[in-house]
Amino acid sequence: MLYTFHSKAAADVMMLDDLADRLFGIIGRKLEPRDILMQAQFPEAIARLEKAIEIDRLGPGTTDPKAEPTEDLLYLSQRAFPFLELLRKSLKKDQPVVWGQ
Repeated sequence: MLYTFHSKAAADVMMLDDLADRLFGIIGRKLEPRDILMQAQFPEAIARLEKAIEIDRLGPGTTDPKAEPTEDLLYLSQRAFPFLELLRKSLKKDQPVVWGQ
């Protein structure tokens, strides 16, 4: 399934369900076919995504922030970046993010 996330603050972000499920698991929410993220939820969601990206950057089992990044350092950050930016811009302009029919 393809999800399209909309906000009046930024361009739409489209992603397949496997990535959407992963990102929503990170932010601690169940991905529904149709739903809304409200502005009050953005700070925690952004913080969780940023933390997961940093952990992914370091590699499995590494928690030392001074460690060298792994070869695939941008894997999660590349895939999560559009959604993370959508949340940041929506927070800044005080707009919700919606998806579904």
